Amino acid sequence: MLGVTLKDRKRAADIRSTTKVEDVPKKMRRLKWRWTGHMTSESRMKWSKIKIEWQPRNGKEKEDRDRTAGLNPTCQWSVYTQHNHIPDEHFAVTEMVGPRYRVLAGATLTSFFSVGQVLLGAIARAVRPWRTLTLVLYAPQLVTVAYFWLMTESVRWLLSKRRYADAAEVLRAAAAANGKRLSERAAAALRASAERERLEAERKAAERAQAPWLPMLVLRSRPMLFRVLVSPIWWISTTFIYYGMSINSVNLSGDGYFNYMAVTAIEIPGFCTAYFLLDRAGRRPVLCAAFWLCAACQFGYVFLPGATVQTPASLGYCFSTRQCIRKLGAWNEDFLNSTSVKLIDNLVYIFEQWAVSLTLYLVGKYCIAIVVAAVYVFTAELYPTQHRHSLFAFSSMIGRIGSITAPMTPALAQTVWEGLPSTLFGSCALLSGFLILLMPETRGVSLPDTMHDAERVGQAGPSAKDDAAHSKSSQ
Repeated sequence: MLGVTLKDRKRAADIRSTTKVEDVPKKMRRLKWRWTGHMTSESRMKWSKIKIEWQPRNGKEKEDRDRTAGLNPTCQWSVYTQHNHIPDEHFAVTEMVGPRYRVLAGATLTSFFSVGQVLLGAIARAVRPWRTLTLVLYAPQLVTVAYFWLMTESVRWLLSKRRYADAAEVLRAAAAANGKRLSERAAAALRASAERERLEAERKAAERAQAPWLPMLVLRSRPMLFRVLVSPIWWISTTFIYYGMSINSVNLSGDGYFNYMAVTAIEIPGFCTAYFLLDRAGRRPVLCAAFWLCAACQFGYVFLPGATVQTPASLGYCFSTRQCIRKLGAWNEDFLNSTSVKLIDNLVYIFEQWAVSLTLYLVGKYCIAIVVAAVYVFTAELYPTQHRHSLFAFSSMIGRIGSITAPMTPALAQTVWEGLPSTLFGSCALLSGFLILLMPETRGVSLPDTMHDAERVGQAGPSAKDDAAHSKSSQ
């Protein structure tokens, strides 16, 4: 390509070696780590121990190991504390708004998560050394300590702890901010309502204590057992594709930092699309279409070796443009060296090496962002209120397998086949789309309260909850 100097290439190599994902096997060979398994047996105990240890080859490697011995526990603690407050933030925001705006508040909060990822790519492009980058990213989080004084406590939590005076103070402050006034009668009615809810919660807790064990209830219900076994599969696929595409975006042709920022920014319209379509088109059509379109984009990306345009139309355009430039250059050498021709040639090269592959990648990430926003709603609506948190947490917990295995995909691309990550992403999305079709539609259906109500979700006629109430009143 015209206009690319040796200095630019060295700078690109420096970028890849500082803040981008490295090939894990290559790094292992470079550091000359040797993993050896020692089998030792004890004659008295009649069993063996397997011990895996790292043997440094020289003194420098031993010094590096001792110097970074506390890095891994520190990173693990950082990840634990960071992800521990994400649910608290979500609950705090949704409790501050009314039921009418909770979905919008959740979508807005998720969108700001994507904005943070875009800022991460921009800061990483400006601050190359990873140690300095870590300090720049984590130092501003000290400002969140001020939230202890800026944010108010949850009114629902205060009512559940029978701290009615504190709850009334928070509500009075909120009413004053909106130009309203909380009367004493309203505060007394709120206290009476909270007492009734507390007594009802205690009654339900006593009933749950006498109810059979949750795994036994699931095993007795064939529809619920099928949902409990199937829902973790699409959760694994969702986390695997979502995090895997973000990690592999830096390996696309072009500027890795710009690619990462583009791939994370495309999540925002994806979340907004899910917000507008879930209540209009339904849960199953949105999820199935998003999964399958994501699979189509991933399989299409596999047929772009080297992230180069391979379609006949684009090849013809690029070939004809470059041939025209060469013919004019043969006629006039000054024309070939002009700035405008260099610019055109660079633009054609960028189109060949980057545009189509990045477009396919962005559409795939856009679709998986829709899935991320919809899968939370759809999974929660499949389970009864009595056990919704436990069953939802089970699906989400098993789904973390996808986020655990996603960082391994760059190494698979380097050691096995460069198209293997996209093939895995597309296969998982294709399978999950079929599994979604096996689930009932939950749009417009009342949330089930019991196992019996949950079994009847998606059936024709009145909702399961209304049907149960009608049968109870007839008795």
